[in-house]
Amino acid sequence: TFFLTFANNFDIYSLEFCPGKKILSAATNAGYVYMWKYPQGGRRPTEDDWKALPRVHIGPTIRSLIWGGDNKFMAINCVRQVFVLTIYNYIIIHKVQIL
Repeated sequence: TFFLTFANNFDIYSLEFCPGKKILSAATNAGYVYMWKYPQGGRRPTEDDWKALPRVHIGPTIRSLIWGGDNKFMAINCVRQVFVLTIYNYIIIHKVQIL
């Protein structure tokens, strides 16, 4: 099992990088998923290029996480539960009128 201590005394149990979305995700023992993204482009990112995304609180201790579904969702494995986090770039609302 991989883990390291985060600044807030959380242990990071899992790290996962999604090359398609350029997102690095970290899962903690406190039930949070932290994510960092760097901009699209051909150059290698520097430390200053990474931007923090809003953290997600799942609840129980997270043991592991993995991107799947052609990078459209993240499966989050907790001690007794599995959660699926979906990430949408665009939301399209279509209104259908029935005559």
